[in-house]
Amino acid sequence: MAGGVLAVTFGGPVPEVVWSTCSGSAFGVPRSASLGVSKDKEAGPRLDSNRARLTPTTRAIGVAIMALTPARRRARRQVLAAALRERTRTHRAAARARRDTVRAARRVQNGPRSLATHAIAAGLERAQASGCASGLRTAAQRLGIRGTAARIRRTSTGHTRRAVTVWRYSRDEVALMAAAYRPRRPDYRAAAARLAVAA
Repeated sequence: MAGGVLAVTFGGPVPEVVWSTCSGSAFGVPRSASLGVSKDKEAGPRLDSNRARLTPTTRAIGVAIMALTPARRRARRQVLAAALRERTRTHRAAARARRDTVRAARRVQNGPRSLATHAIAAGLERAQASGCASGLRTAAQRLGIRGTAARIRRTSTGHTRRAVTVWRYSRDEVALMAAAYRPRRPDYRAAAARLAVAA
């Protein structure tokens, strides 16, 4: 394709794409020159007229090339980059939720854990586990289940604080709470059903 120029003329209702084999100044042809016939025998195949019609596919390619201005290409790249960032964010959140569920399920099998840990093991996310834990804690008060006391300094989000007394519950105790728990949200109901049969 050396020595050739792909030109689009807008003389009619439909842009015309012409492949010209001109030789000259910048891009093979000066601005004032006609994109018609090349006098260079080694330039390649010749066209009798610069308005010669090519195939519809070639015409569409030429129109698309003219449409891709630098501003439009930059805008398209920005849209694609935003879509990629959103997809990456969604996939990372899903992977983080899966890791939390697997880790919590392994921890609750080793001994008494917090109600939020039991809720995460049942498939809830961290933000939802606190609400479910509050409902289970209310059910524990009605049933008179106190759990096992423990002293901790670190919160569930990793922040340190002064030592406080918290309560940990076994899987059997959580199953009794889940049986008495009557949540309204569908995801909480599903988690309560899984906790009730987890013992």
